[in-house]
Amino acid sequence: MNMIDVGSVGLFLVFSVISTLFLKKGFDKVGNVEFNVNYGVKWLFNPFIFISLALALACRVLYYRLQGGLGASGTFLVLGGLTYPAVLIANWIFLNEALAGTKILASIFIIAGIIMLGV
Repeated sequence: MNMIDVGSVGLFLVFSVISTLFLKKGFDKVGNVEFNVNYGVKWLFNPFIFISLALALACRVLYYRLQGGLGASGTFLVLGGLTYPAVLIANWIFLNEALAGTKILASIFIIAGIIMLGV
């Protein structure tokens, strides 16, 4: 991976984590899912959900950019594998979610798998 790819991976992780946190916060403010116009308007104009969707779109653009250097399978492994532990830690820090031993163990296995594949 060259420096541009490392920067893109880092940016993808930051955007992905912030997108996940904002989506959670946005849906906490909007409330339970309802299938009516009122809920749709609240959802559409919630700034946390809007920013989350914009960041998710930016992640998709970065994903396609990285596919050129890593290939489709390499991009999926690296970004998917690194995003899970990053979101897990961010949820623990910012949303006070429990950090169970099984989640930590799963993160270790995911990262070990990436290292073993040599991606």
